This record gives sequence, C-alpha cells and structure tokens, in this order.
Amino acid sequence: MIFSRRAIQTRLDALRQKMDGKVVDGLVAKLNGPKDGRLGAMWEVVVLEALAQGGSVQSELPLETGRCPDVQFNGAGGAFVADVTCVSDDGIVEQNPIDLFMEMVEAAKTKMGMPIGGCTFKFGTAFRPRGKGTQMVAHLPKKSEIGAFVKDRVAPQVREQLRQGQDVIHIAFDEPAAKVEITIDPKKSPMTLAENIGFTNPQSLTRNPLYNRLVEKAGQLSGAAGLSGIIIADAGSQSLVMPRAVNPSAQPKTIIAEFFRRRSPIDFVLVLCVEQDLRVRTTNLVHRVRPYLFVRDQAQFPAELRILLEGLGDLMPTPVRDAKNGAWLAKSEPFDFGFEWTHGLGRDYIKIGARDLAEVLAGRKSVQQLNVNHHWYGSKDQVQEGHHLNPFEMMLDEGRLPVAITVEPSVENQGDDWVTIRFGDPDPAITAFK
Repeated sequence: MIFSRRAIQTRLDALRQKMDGKVVDGLVAKLNGPKDGRLGAMWEVVVLEALAQGGSVQSELPLETGRCPDVQFNGAGGAFVADVTCVSDDGIVEQNPIDLFMEMVEAAKTKMGMPIGGCTFKFGTAFRPRGKGTQMVAHLPKKSEIGAFVKDRVAPQVREQLRQGQDVIHIAFDEPAAKVEITIDPKKSPMTLAENIGFTNPQSLTRNPLYNRLVEKAGQLSGAAGLSGIIIADAGSQSLVMPRAVNPSAQPKTIIAEFFRRRSPIDFVLVLCVEQDLRVRTTNLVHRVRPYLFVRDQAQFPAELRILLEGLGDLMPTPVRDAKNGAWLAKSEPFDFGFEWTHGLGRDYIKIGARDLAEVLAGRKSVQQLNVNHHWYGSKDQVQEGHHLNPFEMMLDEGRLPVAITVEPSVENQGDDWVTIRFGDPDPAITAFK
C-alpha cells in the first residue's frame, strides 16, 4: 500500500464515527478482498476521512440520476459530489512488457549461476497503428512470445559468452521481432538499469490514462446537481507527473484543460500526487500527498472550498512509499513487509522486528529464511565477507542467555515494532566450568 496499514485502520475507525457503518464495511471488504480493489479502497478511505475533517461526508447515496458517487460533501463554504478514482499505467505496461522481459532474462542467467542483477537494458521503439494515428511502444516480442525469445535467442548467447570467458556480456538485437541491447556486468550486481523507458509518457492530450479516466467518470457524474468533481488518486501513472520535462504539451494541466473544453459539466478535478516531500531535510526519502486543484473557468467555486481541497494533503497520513511501489505492493502482498530485512546489533543486545520474532517462534518462517533475509550465516565455517554469523548463534556460542526483553512501539507509519533482546554474561548453565 501507499499508506501504512496502521494509518489506514486509524482512518477507518474515525470514519465509523462520522459515516454509515455499512459504507465503511464495504470499504473494509474491498481492502481485505481481491488485490485489484485494494488501492482504490485505500484512497477512498484516506480522501473521505480527510474531507470529514472539514465538513459532513456521505458516500454512495443515490442521486436523482440513480448514480451513487463516492463523495457527497457539505461544508467549508460549499457542497459537491465527486468520484474518487485511481490512474495507473497498467494498460500501457501490458502493451510494453518490459518488466516481464527483464525478469525472464534475470531468471535465465540465474540458472547459469550468475549473480543477481548487473544488467543494463536499452530498449528500442516501434510504432503501431492506433485509431487514426500511431502509438510508440517498446520494440519487443508479444507478451506471450517473450519466454520463448529469451530461451531460444538470449540465453544461448549468454551461455556462449560465458563459455568464452568474457567478463562483460553484450547482446544486441535489431530485427523485426525485437530491438534491444543487453549488457551484463557481474561487477555491477545487484543493480539493474533500464534505459529509454519513455513508453508510459503521454503522447497526446486525449490518448493517455488520465484523460481516459476523466471521460469515464464524467459520464457517471452526468446530471448531478450543484458542483461536481473528479478526484484523481495517484497509482503510479506517468500522466500525473508534474511538471513534465518530456512532452510538456501533454502534462496534467493541459490534459485537464482539454478535458474541460470537451466535457464542461464537470466543475473541478483534484489530482492527488504522491511526491517527494522537499520540505523535509533528511537522508531518508520522505513522501507526501500533494493536491493539485483544477477548476473549470465558468464554475462558481467557493474560496473556502478551494482552501480545503488545496490543503487536503496536510489532512492525510504520510505515505510510506511512492505510488508506483505502493500500487505494486497492493496487488502482490496483503501485508507490508515490516522490519523483515533490518535489525540492530550491539555487544550485549539484538534488535529485531516483532513480526520476524513471532513468525520464527510460530514456525511460519524458518531460521534459514531469517538468515537469508538478514544476510546471516548459521555457522562460523559458512561466514563470508559482507555477512555475519547469526547473532543468536553467536550469543549461544559464547554461553550468553537473554536477561531482558523490551518492545519499542513504532509510529503509525511503520508496519512493525522493535524487540530488543539483551544478553547477560556467560551463564554456567550452558558453559564449561572455569
């Protein structure tokens, strides 16, 4: 998810005090349900709770038209109805299976015993007919043919260059099936880079995920009385990047202006972007929700309502990851990772995630998997450079047992707590007499 599960639950609890419980139950069902509905439900929860801080909010109440919008707001000097919808690049990614191609190349070289990563991909472009024009796509085989292409064309060349003893492997294709260059340098492990990735950038004002979603939602809100709007939630689409250096004529501002010109009944569009928070000076990357409000020129829009919507991000929780990674996680994992790969060590203590500890004690996670996640080894003779002996094994080897355990509850935006286990001096119960 983009926001931590704890932050989402806090907003659900708050909404139950302000809205119909059945509506909240419906959102909970989506959050706990199939992966495709989780991200949209997450954004609905966060938007509804933020708006509820500035007025009364209802959801899914039928209008005279029979439609049931996501938001019916009354307060802050005005009232409006709106739908909340996510915009992603899923459709474009489906047409440009770059990630699948890289994953299959990685899998192929892993089978040959090569270290993870170390790849650089340069993808060529092709133009395919679309409507009355053309669409720029990655020059790759069809998605269903990528596996065979990697197996029959890429893998044999990698294998042959390995046999020849080449330190850096270079493969290039420039043919009707594919136009791509692959460089594999084990010294650059574990990093993998992909160049020339511009296929998700909007190529026109009306052929992009943002415009398509606006048109779809405008039809659903048609005939609504009073102010009506569309709240666009970030799901990692390049069409929401502001401002745009690539093709600046097709940035969100101009796309929405074109939408207003063609679909004037909609009064406003609020775009909620997950961006790096440049106001926070820290070595760690911090994100925030930044609202961008676009109002139709002819709309009578109350000043107080404008202030509320433009400041809506300050009423939302702090994102724990960017939109693209959050969207991916929502589709792949029901729960956040917590402190699964991090730990702290001292001369007399081990600091580990509470979930890690509980999962190992319950048998859901093996000690071997714990060691892999933390780059630990299970015995002294296995230890290699850059890795350490499992610290619990080290303490036992020294005859030291736990003497105190403390739990540090973490903040709302973290999905785990720290458990610090302190060890005493060598205990004669498990050490030789001296």
